[in-house]
Amino acid sequence: MSDITGVVSGMGAVCAVKRMTRDYRNEMQSALGLLRLEEIDSAAAALGVALREGRSVFAFGNGGSAATASHFVVDLGKLAREIAGCRMRAVSLVDNAPWMTAVANDLCFEECFAEPLRVMARPGDVVVGISASGDSENMVRAFSVARDVGAVRLALVGFSGGRMADMATHRVWVESDDYGVVETAHVFIIHAMIRAARDLRKTSDGARGRRVTTPARRSLDSAAATGRAGLAMEEPLPDGAGVAL
Repeated sequence: MSDITGVVSGMGAVCAVKRMTRDYRNEMQSALGLLRLEEIDSAAAALGVALREGRSVFAFGNGGSAATASHFVVDLGKLAREIAGCRMRAVSLVDNAPWMTAVANDLCFEECFAEPLRVMARPGDVVVGISASGDSENMVRAFSVARDVGAVRLALVGFSGGRMADMATHRVWVESDDYGVVETAHVFIIHAMIRAARDLRKTSDGARGRRVTTPARRSLDSAAATGRAGLAMEEPLPDGAGVAL
């Protein structure tokens, strides 16, 4: 009897995992479907201008968003050179741990991104803040410094957008209150922006003033259609699937 109970319990656990995975997939499809494509187009265009004019890009975030900032800078530095045929000065503020910890220790943690920007940012540079809440004090202070020096401020946010959304020159808002969904969507967005900026750079001479349909935009249109149409299939679960892990 105990063996049968164990099998049933195990099946219930597997089904619960499948349900959670399916729910997460559906949440992601919904969030991607709600993305405003014009926001991503606008942000990509700002990156394209920075690439064309030789401006610097500074990216930063906290926690998982810090990792996304590093990822973004890797792609900007490597892919822009390989595909667009030029180089971009891209800096991840989260990767200089000695400077960050010195500022946090000697001043305060809220200044850990603001202080490096005071030193390095120049008018016309692009400052990219990545934050689920859009309201972390160290992020808000960094945007304040960027505004003061005349830098373009690009906010990737979720939740209600926070203060960063209000301070941004360009914002891309993920309509979700789930950290995992927002952070995953932000990775999708940085890839889309880089592809769009790359393609805008390649076509700008021959299509100035005319809207360009890029591979990035086509992928965004597909994701949006998926979210709106609710294409996630509801797979039936066997009896006993409600057993919690």
